[in-house]
Amino acid sequence: MGDSSHNQNDAVSCPHCGLEIAARPLEEIADTPCGGCQNLIWFLTEERDGIVELTFLPGLMLAAESESRIEQVLSAIGDAQRVLINLRELRILPSMFLGMLVSLQKNVGGESGALRICGLQEAAGEVIGTTKLDKVFDIYPDRAAALVDF
Repeated sequence: MGDSSHNQNDAVSCPHCGLEIAARPLEEIADTPCGGCQNLIWFLTEERDGIVELTFLPGLMLAAESESRIEQVLSAIGDAQRVLINLRELRILPSMFLGMLVSLQKNVGGESGALRICGLQEAAGEVIGTTKLDKVFDIYPDRAAALVDF
């Protein structure tokens, strides 16, 4: 999975159709339509060594979109047994996003699956703590720590 973060020189792909997206800062990619399939880019996927990593990008998650966005994420994960959720780009976590994380936890690999979260910014970490979801998820300070023995 390379280094601890994507940078503007990394080539990234649309999680919907796989089209490579021209390298640029992640904040410029968030919620822009893919040139191939026209779906909004609001997360990136990477799979290596049996671990699927989802990096969520800043942007809006409207209530009307939440169900379709959850379906997009579940589709991107497929039947993966090990999933890393990287939240380093998000400053806030809307309640719909928290619900999506809980759904992911329930859907990842059944009893033998593992879901880890990394990169929580301070405000997002406070929300996770206040909602007691820090008792539900395995949370790591950064990507490197989350990948140890995963």
